[in-house]
Amino acid sequence: MSTITAEQGSQPTIDELTIGIIDAATRAGVSKARLLLRLPTGDIAVTMTTGESRAVEGYGILTLDDVVADQPAPSRPTVSLTLTPEAP
Repeated sequence: MSTITAEQGSQPTIDELTIGIIDAATRAGVSKARLLLRLPTGDIAVTMTTGESRAVEGYGILTLDDVVADQPAPSRPTVSLTLTPEAP
């Protein structure tokens, strides 16, 4: 299991999975992130809510742990993501 924290606009790699952080925000009390999963078979855009998990074939379970979007400018919102590898 690996966890990262990254800013909106970045493209971190977690266990060989590159993830574009397109947008992150909290609206009406709900924190969400728009992510671009950069897979060998093509890019997949997904929107995830804090606490939501998604299976990413060949990589494992990706979970959006947190969104911090209330930082003053020029800071960008950040997201925390955890990737739990697939069982062998």
